[in-house]
Amino acid sequence: MPDRASFWEEAMRAAQILAGLFNPVKMNYEIHGNTIPHLHMHLFPRMPADFARSLPAMDACRRSAADLVRIANAFSART
Repeated sequence: MPDRASFWEEAMRAAQILAGLFNPVKMNYEIHGNTIPHLHMHLFPRMPADFARSLPAMDACRRSAADLVRIANAFSART
């Protein structure tokens, strides 16, 4: 149980940091772990433009180098 609680606490902390950076309409969560026994989560901040059409392909969710630096700095400052 402590591992489960820690996983979700970290996931919610990460979602808060991303929401603070990108101000999305909502956050999508994807949980995986099918190749080998493990667990990881993808967080996708969804912007207003995402609702005008089908969700973009995974490649469209890639972040720019500048966004990655902003994300890394935000996590370093808050964790």
